[in-house]
Amino acid sequence: MYSEDLDQVNQLDRDGKHQEAFDLLCSLGDNNNPMALFELSSRYYCSESIEPKVLALDSDIDISKKFAESGKKELELMAEENGEAMRMLAYLYFGHLCPHYKDVELAEMHLKKSISAGCHFASNDLATYYRSIDITKARYWYKYAEEHNCRVIANPELDS
Repeated sequence: MYSEDLDQVNQLDRDGKHQEAFDLLCSLGDNNNPMALFELSSRYYCSESIEPKVLALDSDIDISKKFAESGKKELELMAEENGEAMRMLAYLYFGHLCPHYKDVELAEMHLKKSISAGCHFASNDLATYYRSIDITKARYWYKYAEEHNCRVIANPELDS
C-alpha cells in the first residue's frame, strides 16, 4: 500500500517539483495503488494545499469521488488477505484517507477484523478510539498492544 514511490511523490512536492510529483502520483493511481487513489481523491476534493505545497488542481467532487471509490475497491480486495489493509479500511471509514467515507462503526469493525487477521498494531487504534468513549475498552486494547509487543502510544491514563 505505502511504497517508496509514494514517499518519492512527497519528496518531489517538498522539492517544488509539483508536476513531476503529480505525474508519478497519477502513474501510481493508474496501477491501482489505493493510497495513491485516495491522495488523488483528496487533491481533487480541495484546491487549497497544506505543506508541502502540491500542484494546484481545480476542485472536482465527481472526479474526487471516482478516485475514492477506486481506492476503496482496491483496498477491499487487498483486505481479503491482509490485516494491514483491513486497518487501512478502518482509517478510510474514520475519514482519515479521503473525505467521502465516514462510518465509525465500520471503522471499529475493520480494526477488530484487522487484529483477528494478525495485525496487532490495530489495537493501538482501538485504544485511541475508545479513550474518550469507554475507558475500560481503551485500557483493554492498550494492554493488548503491550502484550503483543506493538504498543506505539504512551498514555499513563490507560496504564491502570
